Amino acid sequence: MQRYSAFTPDLLLYMCGSKFIVTVHWVVKGFGHCDMLDDSFWTACHEVHICKTDVNNDRLTYKQYAQGIASSFLVAMLQGNHQTLQYATNRSLIPIQLGDLDYDIDCM
Repeated sequence: MQRYSAFTPDLLLYMCGSKFIVTVHWVVKGFGHCDMLDDSFWTACHEVHICKTDVNNDRLTYKQYAQGIASSFLVAMLQGNHQTLQYATNRSLIPIQLGDLDYDIDCM
């Protein structure tokens, strides 16, 4: 799997537990890094054009999804419930539009 820079508008999650390794890479369409920030910081990013921003995007759904996938990884890693990883890898369960979705799950 190709490695990605932390400076691309992608989400990359890599977790290594004692029993499994998970790497998931998403390219989220229509959102930028600043869309994860609180409103005051987002406004500053929007006004100075640091990052791609769009006033019509549903940032709340984007933030909630990002929080949910982080939780699904923790549940998989700490509780051994690997079914929760489907929320990070199954396009039909992902509420935001993705460009690329690439993952490697090695549950031993």
